[in-house]
Amino acid sequence: MNRVVCFFLLFCVPCCGSFVHGLQSSSVEKPQTHRANIRVDVDLVQTDVMVFDGTGRFVEDLKRDQFELYVDGRPQPISHFEFVNAGSPQDLKQWVNPASASHPSRTESAAPVSDASRSLLFFVDDLHLSSGSVLRARKSLLQFVDNTMSANDQAAVVFASGQAGFLEQLTDNRDVLHAAVSKLNFFDQGLQDTTRPTMLESQAQAIEQNNSDVIKTFVDATMREEGLEPQFRDLAEKTVRDRATRLTRRSAELSRATLDSLMGLMRTAASIPGRKLVFLLSDGFMLHPQVSDVLTRLGKVTAAAARSGIVIYSLDTLGVSPDVPDASTTVLKDGSGRLTGTTGNAMGALRSGLYNLAAETGGRFLNHTNALEESIKESLAETSRYYVLGWNLSPELKASRKRRQLSVKIAGRPDLTVRMRQGRFEIPALTEDRRAAGRRSSKSVRAAADPLLELINAPYPGTALKVLMSAATMLEHGKEPRLVISLEVPGDRLDYSEAAGKRRALVSLLGAVLNEKGAIVTSFRQRLEAQEESARNIRPDIYYSRVVPIEPGLYQIRLAARDNASGLAGAAREWISVPAPGNRQLVLSSIFLCPQSSFSKLSAESSESRQSLDLNVGRRFQAGSGFDFVFQIYNAAHRPDSTAPDVAVTMRLYRGDRIVVDVPARPVDASSAPDPTQISYGGRFTLAGLPSGRYSFEVMVADRIANTSAFERTGIYIQ
Repeated sequence: MNRVVCFFLLFCVPCCGSFVHGLQSSSVEKPQTHRANIRVDVDLVQTDVMVFDGTGRFVEDLKRDQFELYVDGRPQPISHFEFVNAGSPQDLKQWVNPASASHPSRTESAAPVSDASRSLLFFVDDLHLSSGSVLRARKSLLQFVDNTMSANDQAAVVFASGQAGFLEQLTDNRDVLHAAVSKLNFFDQGLQDTTRPTMLESQAQAIEQNNSDVIKTFVDATMREEGLEPQFRDLAEKTVRDRATRLTRRSAELSRATLDSLMGLMRTAASIPGRKLVFLLSDGFMLHPQVSDVLTRLGKVTAAAARSGIVIYSLDTLGVSPDVPDASTTVLKDGSGRLTGTTGNAMGALRSGLYNLAAETGGRFLNHTNALEESIKESLAETSRYYVLGWNLSPELKASRKRRQLSVKIAGRPDLTVRMRQGRFEIPALTEDRRAAGRRSSKSVRAAADPLLELINAPYPGTALKVLMSAATMLEHGKEPRLVISLEVPGDRLDYSEAAGKRRALVSLLGAVLNEKGAIVTSFRQRLEAQEESARNIRPDIYYSRVVPIEPGLYQIRLAARDNASGLAGAAREWISVPAPGNRQLVLSSIFLCPQSSFSKLSAESSESRQSLDLNVGRRFQAGSGFDFVFQIYNAAHRPDSTAPDVAVTMRLYRGDRIVVDVPARPVDASSAPDPTQISYGGRFTLAGLPSGRYSFEVMVADRIANTSAFERTGIYIQ
């Protein structure tokens, strides 16, 4: 275990108890059974489909022989069939490398997996949001983070403009997501025509396409507005065409910018395991098929989504509104009815891009609702399960770069609706891109000029070398808060090479602490070494710890490690919010976890020697074992007639969003604490009776004098 040097004040634990908690057999979840993988051909092509009945409910009891898969209308034998729960182990193995995504065929529906972890990406098209839509989008995103996001979910809020900057990352940290949403602001993109009579984007496009009715109507209106004589009609027409050109070009620029930013998200999200769900929030944008390459860019986005296992759900942030401009716009009055087509279809033109992105990736376009958060919940529910169909490339398909159409039917069930990716694809490209992604995830980064720097700057951490990290805050009266950064590299992943008669493993480490703007606060490099215990044939794990003084704020810690012998490298990163202990509010340090033996040893030692503690960096514990914990309570109030605070601690263990162990509030005896405003509290928590899986351990402290509370939570894994 990792021995982290800490100040003894934190670990002099005057308030501790033994908490042994198991579950009755009736409430214990059964461990998930893991099936053995079978090998499949690397030319396996996979597509995900969802099937719904006439009421819109997902149909989950279908068998392989009920599915019919076609390429350009020609049937293909289904060689791979899987029913998947989003975020389950099966889901995480799809879409990365076909050779690693193989399972026996399903014959029955699978039970939901409690440890499911979904990857949810919110792409906010702030280049096409009105001021009212900005408020609706911000409210809906916050409601998702606070009320809908599951404990095992990871989410990212990404803006088309990039205005959230460094915060646009996939994370389960709600503080980061709140900070990202707070960056969403309205700014005028120059699409609002201020010249009278007002011209809409759809009308400008019609003028660019030489629609004589629209041109004549605007020329007539311009002449009336400017008081021009008939001989100046050509001048008025030139003015109208120039306005249309400027507006169309600006509109096309913003549409391209939105799609380019969305394409960047498709590319970076490709390395995230499992199927990804992208929510596109926008008022809509024009496609301009006659004057720009926007349609080509849209096709590239949907093709990239197919390769990366991404489904797009488009949400119209305008909400419930008529298909005409709002009341603040001076609309051109057209008594002749010549503008009926372009004005009436203005909203349809804006929404066509949103519809196409959703339809061609297997998602849906959701509009005509002001309850965006309900649309998000509905989308999550209907995409939580899906089928994966796979077939092997024939020599003809493998050699051809022709774009082909995929389709799926359910034999004998015309009443069922199959939702899948639309459009035409280069079928071989689907396997080539995924195969390349698999190679990138496992290959050595030895050839890079600075492999650790490359890895630490990558959009998502590499996993060729397993790297475990723990980041925690430590508070001390009168001093800056401190970050405790700990690293573990499992020895079974390291190459122990012989040198001078001994077998050693050498690991190079690069670490950085960045603030919420992405600026480096501190960085460090270290060379780590471990020697094999040849007598017992044990390859020790490598540990490293560092204590960094830090100011209050939101930070991301990034670590990258490389095995010098094999060249394999991996990375880990974690967000952490550092509280400000000087504000007199009740705050807690992070929860420090360690194996049970270390706490017993600590309790028997003198206070002078309590300056270190064995931490479990990976927070992984054997089934039936337990852990000791310690944390710090800061700024607890006390009555004028007493120096002792009145606080109580409640502990809970969650699996997903469900409480599996609930320890009632217990008073804290702080009478012997050296400083009543800085109380260390610890105890023991037993995991007996709990199945393997991911859990969250939470402590909540209630200050019964000040009537305030604070809580901390940390994830653990039972092996």
